[in-house]
Amino acid sequence: MSEMPEEEELTYRRAYDILARKEDLDQPGAEDIIERLYMHGHLYEVEGKIRLTDY
Repeated sequence: MSEMPEEEELTYRRAYDILARKEDLDQPGAEDIIERLYMHGHLYEVEGKIRLTDY
């Protein structure tokens, strides 16, 4: 996600907002994308924050 500095943490809320704005999605659509990325091993969660895997 290029609009975020690397050191800034990504919360679910921030991820939803970025997807909604950049991809013109509603909240359920953004949630679905985040869930799919998580289920396929592209994201993981640490203390309520989202992190991207190297995968």
